[in-house]
Formats: sequence, C-alpha cells, structure tokens
Amino acid sequence: MFYRGAGGRLCYAEVRPGATGTKRRPLPGQLPGRLTGQPAAVTPVPGGTEVFYRGQGGRLWAQSRLPGRGWSRPQQLTRTGVIGGSPAAVAQPNGVVDVFWKGAYDDHLWHAQYSPDRGWRGPQRLGGDLASAPSPAESYAGTVQVFWKGTDQALWHIVRRPGRNWTKPASLGKGPLGGAPQASGASNGTIGVFWHGAGNHVLWGTTHRPGHPWIGPIQLGGDLRSGPAPLLSPDGQAHVFWQGRDSQLWYAVRGPRGIWYRARPAGISRVRSGPAVAAGPSGRLAVFWRGRGPAPLVQLAIRG
Repeated sequence: MFYRGAGGRLCYAEVRPGATGTKRRPLPGQLPGRLTGQPAAVTPVPGGTEVFYRGQGGRLWAQSRLPGRGWSRPQQLTRTGVIGGSPAAVAQPNGVVDVFWKGAYDDHLWHAQYSPDRGWRGPQRLGGDLASAPSPAESYAGTVQVFWKGTDQALWHIVRRPGRNWTKPASLGKGPLGGAPQASGASNGTIGVFWHGAGNHVLWGTTHRPGHPWIGPIQLGGDLRSGPAPLLSPDGQAHVFWQGRDSQLWYAVRGPRGIWYRARPAGISRVRSGPAVAAGPSGRLAVFWRGRGPAPLVQLAIRG
C-alpha cells in the first residue's frame, strides 16, 4: 500500500503472507522521493512492483522493486514532460505498463507505455475533455479501458484491444457524475465503474460484460464522503468501499449471481480518508485507510 506521507515523502505499508487476524497494523516504511499527488502502483511481474508519482515541478517519476532485490533510485521520466495531476497505471502479465494522466496545459488524456523489449514510448495524447483524474482498468489480457468524468459531467471512456489502436473518446451517457469515477476489471472481461452522485451523497455504478450492453447506472445507496474503491473478481462478485459522512467505513457487495446487497457500515469508525482495496490470490481482501493516532494507516482484512 503506497501513499503520500508527511512532508511529501513516498511511503508504503507492507503486509506479508501468513498474517492472521481480521485487523492488524501494517509495517510502515519510506522510499526516497517527494510527491505532489497520490502515487499509483502496479505489479508488472510476479513479486515486482512499479510505483509512479507526480514530483516537484510536475514531472512524472518512477521507482521499482524486482523480485529478490531492493528498491531502485527514483527515476524521472523526462520525456513525458509536466503532468497535470496524479498518474494512474495498469500492468499486463507480459510486463507491459500503461501510465495515464490529465494534461498540465489542456484537459486531454495523455498516455505513456513501457514494454520490456522497447522501453518507454510516448507521451501520446488520447484526447477527451477531462474534468477528473483518469481511472484505467484491464479486463481481458491486453484490453485496457480508461474512464473519466467529462466536462459535461458524463462518464467517458476510451478502449485499446490487443493488436489495435486506441479508440476515440466516447461518452457512455451515464451521469451526471459528482466525483471522479473509479474503475475495476476482472480477468473474465467484466468492467465495473463507480462514482459519487451529483447533488447527492449516493454511490452509483455501471457494469459491462463482453457481448452485452452496459448495465445502469444503478443507485447502490450509501452516504459518501469519499470516492469509492471498487474491486471485481472473475466469479462475478464485486466489493466497493468508501468513507461515509459519519466517518465510518462503508461497503456494498454484489454476489456471484449479480445481485447487489444493501450498502452498510463495516462497524469501523474514525475513518479519515477514502479507502483503497486490493486482493491476493487466496481471495483475501485488504482495505487500507487513514485512521487516527500516531500510526494512522490501518488495515482491515476480509476473507472473500
């Protein structure tokens, strides 16, 4: 779990396999580097990690850790120029990494790609009129979609399929969106996108399966103070977490049969930020958020 720490330091919390219990404190640490936004982390190879962040001067930086090695020194990706906000990234099983950001001097979506055999390519302007940070998701291997809130408050996206170029930006006709959309994809091709409603504090979502039209938007309830943190699994389940206006951790669940259950609090209070969620191969979910006290980053583990 990576986050912007005190003084703009890049920090991380690591939970090792074999940890027991439903609640525990992660192991804090720090990496060199100064952030001006939230970091984005991906795992391009098993056991490896790549972290991207916007540094001082608006430049894009990266740090990596390969299996069996320590962290590399910060690397400034000078060819990308100045970026307009926090980057977002996805990784493919073959080691290819795609990084996205909102332009610094326009409202367009920008993209850079790293591949093990070619190195970095880009930046590439993909167009669009962004009113939020982009949220990418990978479904089938090599199929990447990027979502954002348009200047018209609608949900927009762009798609790249294996062996093809990026499509043109297109509106999905959903909305209006009150906050930045957050997307998650599963290996069976399913995509889910969730957002804070406009003029209300309700969670909304839309989902898509290959060969079917988009479903929704669906009102999922809740009383949101933060943006949602979704996670889809190949068996059809979906989990969405957020910080409620009562400062509790809230969540909504979709079962394997596609039925959404009523949004509810998780019984954890004093949540001071929007959460982040991840899953391991065992199906165990790990949810992180900022709490209170001298060690404010805490974790809740749920076996799915």
